[in-house]
Amino acid sequence: MKLYAILPLICLALIIGCDLSSVDPGGGASSPTDVSLRGAPPETNGGDGGGGGPVNGHVELDVPPGTLLGQIQFDGTFQKLPARIPKALITADPAVCGKAGDILDESLVVDSGTNGVANVFIYLAKRPDWLDKKPEWDPQDKPLEGIDQLYCVFTPHALLARTGKFVLKNSDAATHNVKSGSKLVSFNLSMSPGAEDSVEFNRAEKEPFASSCAIHAWMAFYTLVIDHPYAAVTDEKGMFRIENLPAGTHEFRVWQERGGLIDRKFTVTVPSGAETELQVRKYPASKFNL
Repeated sequence: MKLYAILPLICLALIIGCDLSSVDPGGGASSPTDVSLRGAPPETNGGDGGGGGPVNGHVELDVPPGTLLGQIQFDGTFQKLPARIPKALITADPAVCGKAGDILDESLVVDSGTNGVANVFIYLAKRPDWLDKKPEWDPQDKPLEGIDQLYCVFTPHALLARTGKFVLKNSDAATHNVKSGSKLVSFNLSMSPGAEDSVEFNRAEKEPFASSCAIHAWMAFYTLVIDHPYAAVTDEKGMFRIENLPAGTHEFRVWQERGGLIDRKFTVTVPSGAETELQVRKYPASKFNL
């Protein structure tokens, strides 16, 4: 990974200021992330939004906001997870589900070059009160958010969704089922080949939840429903980007499907009008139940 110049800042967590204009981190309200180990879905709009809130309200709303960049890494030597189901053992719709090869295990995706962990959610726990004072910092032109199904795999595997309409697609030549694991919104939809449907998320969720397919038991994806734009999902190198944060102190959560809430809170201070890179956050194998 390319090294950047380090600028010490005084805050509760060590953060690094730098210019990452050449990096394309995932997540955040304006940077959709679609990390998949298998297959290439047709064009689709993956959703990304955000989450968060200031610690004891210490933010400055009358100065330009800042941008937070960072990377989540696996701490140690990672052994790639074996395939969930080898192609030869796929019995449900094998002509469709086996078209892209083995069914891979996407529960923990680690980049071999950087040890960056993909599909990790970084978010503020709830909609911050100060957002109502600066509504222009909450973009209304959010992308169409939703999920697709291709070669019997949901894509993207992990995504943010703003409250409102959520689109479900089936690009496969096989029937699928999408069953919600949300405690707030229940749906269980059968989807024929080429079908499209939608559901409505009326309330934000405290944590991401899993949705599954009853026909193909290995299929699952994870969604965090939020009502503000301050969150991100890490890309294939574990990078993330959260824009338009007011200058001040913020408290974020980190969630990953194998470990759940792997970091209940970490605190960062964001300066006005600048891009700020966090010190790399590393988590050991035990955090991912390995």
